[in-house]
Amino acid sequence: MRNSSDIQHIAVEHIQSTTLVKVTDLAQILKNKLDLVTINLEMLSSSRELIDQRLESGKVLLNSAQKTTTTFVDFYSLVHSNGTRIWSSSNVNDTSDEKIKNFP
Repeated sequence: MRNSSDIQHIAVEHIQSTTLVKVTDLAQILKNKLDLVTINLEMLSSSRELIDQRLESGKVLLNSAQKTTTTFVDFYSLVHSNGTRIWSSSNVNDTSDEKIKNFP
């Protein structure tokens, strides 16, 4: 027959095991989302449409990237080398322009 100390120990082990499984699952979900953002950024940064600033084609690419990551990325922007935003995949307020201009 088990005493209360044994039962408590078993309960703690079960909680730790369950927590580890949940954390592992969450880590994999986060990794998958970050991998998708990385793929999108690699695709966008190598896109001839964006490099050549062909805005209409570039908009399609930015919007497509946004659609694939809409639940965890606020926006993608095409930014001129002087720091001004040329176009964004969503409406962004004016304060975000300051962040872009001051980004090192």
